[in-house]
Amino acid sequence: MPRGGTQPGRVGDQGPGRGRTRGNAEFISIKDAAELLAVSEVTIRRMIRRGELHGYRVGRRLILLRVDELEGHLSSRVSSACCPGCNRKTV
Repeated sequence: MPRGGTQPGRVGDQGPGRGRTRGNAEFISIKDAAELLAVSEVTIRRMIRRGELHGYRVGRRLILLRVDELEGHLSSRVSSACCPGCNRKTV
C-alpha cells in the first residue's frame, strides 16, 4: 500500500491533522477541535479529563476526537444558552 493511504477499518491520514476516518466516523485532532469549538487546546484537554468530551488515543501520544460527538456537544451548548448569540448557560 502506498504511504499515507487508508485501509478500511483503520485510522488513516488524509492530510496534516485532518480527515482521519474509521468506518463511518471522522476524527480530528485536539487542535482542530479547539478551532471548531472556539476554545483553547488546553480547554479541550480539560473537557476530555472531566468527561465532557471523549478522546480516542491512537498510539502513545495522539488523541483524536469524533467530529459527530463534537458537533453534538456544540449544538447542546448553543441550545442551552440563555439568549440567541449568548454562550452563558441558564440555571
